[in-house]
Amino acid sequence: MVKKTALTTLLVTTLSPMAALAESPNWTFVEASYVSSEGSDGANLEPEGFEVAGSYGLGQWGFVDLRYLEEDDDTNARILGTKGKLELTRERLSMGVGAAWRVVDTTDIYGRVAYEDWTLDAKFKFDGRKVSDDDNENGYSVGAGVRSMVWQALELRAEVNYVDVDKIMDGETGYQLGAYYTFAEHITVGASYEELDDYETYRATLRYQF
Repeated sequence: MVKKTALTTLLVTTLSPMAALAESPNWTFVEASYVSSEGSDGANLEPEGFEVAGSYGLGQWGFVDLRYLEEDDDTNARILGTKGKLELTRERLSMGVGAAWRVVDTTDIYGRVAYEDWTLDAKFKFDGRKVSDDDNENGYSVGAGVRSMVWQALELRAEVNYVDVDKIMDGETGYQLGAYYTFAEHITVGASYEELDDYETYRATLRYQF
């Protein structure tokens, strides 16, 4: 469902008839997203959940941000020939600081470095028994991207990033693409697609800008 919503939002915003140039991107906002993920390597896992995030602009060049994502899934699985139910929970906390440079009035390029804390909690239930495996690791990420207000109410965003979180995400590179439409002075809706280490995540987002 969220994948259809995300793709629909991307299409609607891209085809928006508004053609007047907009102001520059706003770096002070809070947002909440409904997220849905899947493994692009064919794994039978499709966790869903939420993400909350906030960003605060520091003067003309800097910003700090905070992102927290949580999603879970349970599915029938076979492990070592044993049938059972696999329950998976993923949590990601990212606390970052960055700098943005205005290349034209409506477009910023930016860089970001962040502390990452990841938790993976897997439980396998079979024949009235349960086997669990928990991993909690921390590390860092670095990213670079561009935000551009291509029309009065439409923002397009692209980012590439590198994540190194010990055993969970050991030095992987990914990317994210998004579109965001402001239909009121402070309220924005959007959608994005992210791929990181054969793992695809779709987001449908509601944002409040200050």
